[in-house]
Amino acid sequence: AHAVTVGSNGNISALDINGIFSSALYVKNLAPFTNGQDARDFYRVTQTDRDTATAALQAKVAASMTAALQGQLMPGQGLQSMPCTPTVTANHGVGDEAETLEVTVSQTCTAIAYNTQKFTTRATHLLTTQAMNKLGQGYTVSGNVQVTVTKATITANKTVVLLWFTTQGTYVYQLTSKAQQRIETLIAGQPRRAALRLLLQQTGIQTASINGIAENQPLPNDQTHLHLLIVLPLV
Repeated sequence: AHAVTVGSNGNISALDINGIFSSALYVKNLAPFTNGQDARDFYRVTQTDRDTATAALQAKVAASMTAALQGQLMPGQGLQSMPCTPTVTANHGVGDEAETLEVTVSQTCTAIAYNTQKFTTRATHLLTTQAMNKLGQGYTVSGNVQVTVTKATITANKTVVLLWFTTQGTYVYQLTSKAQQRIETLIAGQPRRAALRLLLQQTGIQTASINGIAENQPLPNDQTHLHLLIVLPLV
């Protein structure tokens, strides 16, 4: 049986239906109808309500967590956070009738603390070794090497920490006094254009110019009249 009248008026009392149709057929409602409700306006929880409240709280929790982890660092240590595990609960589900919604957000986080000086020193050594293998001997780092940690993980047995990082540095070729003497000997007495070609063939020299010699006149044979001016690139 179902109510024909909508709303609370459809909640008939017990035995409002009470008919005898034959000696073997009786129709009665032994219990009253319930749940018939009149139309009304009310607030309902939506997924957007929950998502908006969650996003605002997660930003605050993340900032608080970062500050708490930073506060535990010892002098000279750096921090690399790992992905956090969030937990979100609410006092009402999506679709529930409610005028207010209370959302609780918590996070479980793990972070790696490491000695920045030792880490930078080892990363710089690694980069320098790779640079020497690629460029050859005679190059030295110019300025500071930039080391950036991009990711951290812990092995399954939680005994080894792995740090992913990038390094960037500029290496310049150092012309030693012995190398300069060799270059002076090489170009002494050479015509100006030939001397320029020889200079540009030397390791570590990117550009070269010769002043004080007109056209294609030869350079002095006496090396005391040759002066090398080395200009390092800006980095």
